[in-house]
Amino acid sequence: MKMKYLIAASVAALIVSGTARAADIVHYQEPEFQPAFSWTGLYGGGTVGWTWAEAKTRFKSKATGEVLGKKKIKPDAFEGGFYAGYNFQFSDAILLGLETDFLFTGSGDDKHLGDYRVSVRQKWNGATRLRAGYAFDRFLPYVAVGVSYADIKTRAARNDVSKAKTQSRAGWNVGGGVDYAMTDHIILRGEYRFTDFGKDTETFNREAKYRVKYYQNDFRLGVAYKF
Repeated sequence: MKMKYLIAASVAALIVSGTARAADIVHYQEPEFQPAFSWTGLYGGGTVGWTWAEAKTRFKSKATGEVLGKKKIKPDAFEGGFYAGYNFQFSDAILLGLETDFLFTGSGDDKHLGDYRVSVRQKWNGATRLRAGYAFDRFLPYVAVGVSYADIKTRAARNDVSKAKTQSRAGWNVGGGVDYAMTDHIILRGEYRFTDFGKDTETFNREAKYRVKYYQNDFRLGVAYKF
């Protein structure tokens, strides 16, 4: 009987010893660290949106300064083009970048101002901007400011007399939006931008001159490829 107890105790000791050795062999594996998405690098893509503007137009007498007519002309239209830029991420979150874009549009509108009729048209616009953002991994809210340029045509008419002028106007812009890295290379975007193209005064005839102040709003969606 004592022999049976001795054999049973020996078997139990071997089992406990084997379990302890197996536990020594199994090591705890730390979960693999996944670094946050990096926004640093070159990117480029396409953008579409809607542009709506306000052209404050006023006719004045050259002799007396009397206002002969004034009205807000409101061109609007679809727009589309491309954009490209470079981001530099200084830390886990803070980002600065430089971006440029160019879009085609066909916005336009015309109004009567007393005895006069004025139309305003735009064929294209572009901008170069500085961006600053704060990244939440793959989400990047940002603000931007820069210079803008556009092809703007104004035409004024009264009876059989008309005068047209097409010029490349420069101005400033400010706006903001959100970029989202859908993958390591595909970046989606939504943004709003305000642009001030200033004012331009032209002589209509010997009796009158007219002035056009041009402000523009844009809402755009974009898709870019990050290299």
